[in-house]
Amino acid sequence: MGRLFICLILCFCLGGALCLGAGQTAAPERSRVFYGSDPGLMNGFVPNAAAVEALTDRLVMAVTGQKSVAGAWGSMVGPGDHVGIKIAAAGGRDFSTHAPIVDAVLRGLTEAGVPMSQVVIWDRTDPEEAGYRVAPGGPGVRHIDPFTGYDPKAMVTMPSVGRLIWGDVAFKPRGPDPLARVQREQYSAQSHWSRLICGLNKIINIPVMSASEDCGVAGCIYNVTVPNVDNWRRFVNPPECGDPYLCELYSDPHAGPKVVLNIMDGLMAQFGGGPEWHPGYSWSYATLYAGRDPVAIDATALRLLEGWRKTAKLPPVTERAKYLQTAAAMGLGSYQEDQIDLVKEGR
Repeated sequence: MGRLFICLILCFCLGGALCLGAGQTAAPERSRVFYGSDPGLMNGFVPNAAAVEALTDRLVMAVTGQKSVAGAWGSMVGPGDHVGIKIAAAGGRDFSTHAPIVDAVLRGLTEAGVPMSQVVIWDRTDPEEAGYRVAPGGPGVRHIDPFTGYDPKAMVTMPSVGRLIWGDVAFKPRGPDPLARVQREQYSAQSHWSRLICGLNKIINIPVMSASEDCGVAGCIYNVTVPNVDNWRRFVNPPECGDPYLCELYSDPHAGPKVVLNIMDGLMAQFGGGPEWHPGYSWSYATLYAGRDPVAIDATALRLLEGWRKTAKLPPVTERAKYLQTAAAMGLGSYQEDQIDLVKEGR
């Protein structure tokens, strides 16, 4: 009788637990964004190279949980990898990914055994306009050539039609005939990935911290997608402003799945007019963010940018960044502030 009573109690408790489990959903996984902030990182608009490299090393070790720079990079890349460092160069020398961050990454890749012949620093805009130069024995420094820089076989088709312009793969030049110039505009629902991104299997993503009047924030997701496809204007134009197109582009095997680390360059921050350089909306923020989750970094940046825009009496752009919420719903990362842990300098 006693054993029967115990069995009944156990069954009751187990059944209750099963019913409770059936009525609950698992708590969403939290995202960690590591950051470092120190006025000493910048001297006006000029970075303190040694301090920036040291902070980059600490953040990479924090993200990976490793105790050495070599171990941190070795956990993400190896000697057989073809690694791309995706910078943001549209802001020219004044507002592009700062070289000391890239220098720290290159040193880390070398310590992980990746030959510099298998590393490329690139953007659609020529990185040389931002001060990057090809050095003997160093990595490649490349930009995406119009027409020939895109792979006609690496096609993206989405239900959004864009007007083709010179440089897009499918654009047909009209020639010198004046009558031909008045032909109707050319449109397409197709885009093509750059040959550069197609040739990589690992990406280090280093965007600048910039608002975008088109899609809210030109951050981690933007930096790997929009500058790497032709016929891209259709993805960021209103009313969709990137939703859900940037999420789908990031999910494409050519892009997001290759990204092993995101480092947002907030040494300079720009809360209006980005990603091109607008000094009236920029200031020395002296902060770097790093993590695996591009959505969490972008959402954190967006909230800060909105605060600065409000102070400057600029209209909000969060409505134009709805693609970040869609990205979270697709499982690409965390958007809600209470699901993001900000950890200073890995401590």
